[in-house]
Amino acid sequence: MADIKNTTDESTNVNPSYEIDPDGDVTLVVNNIARGLPADLKDVPPDLLAGNEELDESTPMEEESSEATEDADSTARHLRLRVSSKQLSLACPHFARMFKSDLREGTELRNNGRVELEVDQPCGTAVLLLMLVIHGRTRQVPRVVSKEMLIEIAVLVDYFECYKAVEVFFDMWITAIEPHPEERVVEMRDWVFISWVFSKKTIFEQTTLAVIRRYPTVIPAQGLPLPARILGLSLSHLSLHPY
Repeated sequence: MADIKNTTDESTNVNPSYEIDPDGDVTLVVNNIARGLPADLKDVPPDLLAGNEELDESTPMEEESSEATEDADSTARHLRLRVSSKQLSLACPHFARMFKSDLREGTELRNNGRVELEVDQPCGTAVLLLMLVIHGRTRQVPRVVSKEMLIEIAVLVDYFECYKAVEVFFDMWITAIEPHPEERVVEMRDWVFISWVFSKKTIFEQTTLAVIRRYPTVIPAQGLPLPARILGLSLSHLSLHPY
């Protein structure tokens, strides 16, 4: 689940820093980014955005003390994204509410004309990809992504409520890697979540049926933010619309 925190530490030197919107008034400090990201946004490898590359193989993996390794990872896995509050608000009701509210984020944006937010999410690369889509930087958006990346995007889309903003790309992505009957039950469960987020009724019913046959009493969430009404589905309930 994505977690948005307000941060006012402007002294932290975090690299790389990408200007998705050069005139943007919001800086997202994104955690859990793969090491080896280039200094320039245009040089980000397509395979990384597609979820096919996690670490830069040119980065030496030396044995270090656990404390030193944690410090290095913490530095390497932060990314600063300059984005637009207007675009975020138009695409995501989550951000629209935040920026209009009297909470710290909203008041700071209104009073100072800018705000810095920390985004704590397991796959920071998915945050970068989502911001590219929301801001119309579609040339760098891959036309095919891995199922793992699709899951991470679905988690963000559900949290930020930006379903319409990614709808066209999602249809493209899911067509390229749609589920197959021979997939394992655990993979079918992933498709239950993906299809639920994007209201793909046929895929939802097919994959949910496969999972329910294996787990007739409750669908295991395994960390996915599935609602209770989905986890409690049984064969007798499957005909009901779950959305």
